[in-house]
Amino acid sequence: MKCRASQRRSGSASLSPNRTLEFPCIRLSIEELAKGHSSIERPVCAPFDKSCYIGCGVTTGVGAVVNTAKVEPGSNVVVFGLGGIGLNVIQGAKMAGADKIIGVDINDSKEDWGRRFGMTHFVNPKKVTGDIVQHLVGLTDGGADYTFDCTGNTTVMRQALEACHRGWGISIIIGSRRPARRSPPARSSSSPGATGAARRSAARAAAPTCRRSSTGT
Repeated sequence: MKCRASQRRSGSASLSPNRTLEFPCIRLSIEELAKGHSSIERPVCAPFDKSCYIGCGVTTGVGAVVNTAKVEPGSNVVVFGLGGIGLNVIQGAKMAGADKIIGVDINDSKEDWGRRFGMTHFVNPKKVTGDIVQHLVGLTDGGADYTFDCTGNTTVMRQALEACHRGWGISIIIGSRRPARRSPPARSSSSPGATGAARRSAARAAAPTCRRSSTGT
């Protein structure tokens, strides 16, 4: 597909007599370049407003839980940001059998929707006395098994990492660019038959892990 990557803006915004902003000329391209493996054909009978949400929010949120984090049944999960992505992270955690699913958002109106998707606890950082990280660590008995940042805010990313359990916690940053691939290290001759689970358990022993999910938009 050809890409007309043009976004032309002439002039600047001005204030009209009725006190509203006017933008003289804004023209956006209606064609976009996308990788083939990232695109699927939408059935004509599928409503566009629902298809675009399923193709982005649902696949990204649920995929981060199932494919990137691989959340196990009985895990404690903390989700930062309860927008379209965060709600589907909650849904994915529920599907995976997570025990405690904590939603974190500064908007109280998100609590109702979070509980509809499977959230068990809701925390508004603005209403927490003291440090939000320590509050979440106490709520999860030492730190969460998995945390998910769905905000894109660097401060929140740090809080999500620090809210992990320090022995084996994993923090997922959704929407961040995947790091460059590196050649895997040579397998130790002392444990030639080590399984992936065994290697992962050994890697968790030192500190929380931060994984970047590239499934975002």
